[in-house]
Amino acid sequence: MSKVKIGLDGLSVPDKIMKGDKVAEALRNNPAFPNGAPEVTALETATGNLRNQKTAADTARAAAKAATSLQDDAAAAFDAAVISVAAYVQKASGGDKAKI
Repeated sequence: MSKVKIGLDGLSVPDKIMKGDKVAEALRNNPAFPNGAPEVTALETATGNLRNQKTAADTARAAAKAATSLQDDAAAAFDAAVISVAAYVQKASGGDKAKI
């Protein structure tokens, strides 16, 4: 007797989405399996949910990268401001330790 090969080990999320679409399509168009089986519907729902969550995660990662870039720019501007203040204090104090 043959067994169904599941083959999920090592699949990435995009690969799982493609597999879900492929399996559901194959079952929906196969006369050997009843159309509208609850398992196929559940697979289609799970695949759609995974697709939506991947999109949300991709969007969040892109937003985080953009925010990190803005943070890095702000940190560089902060560093420049501190360096500028230090240069002003150095010049205005004439190097006098008590003033610094």
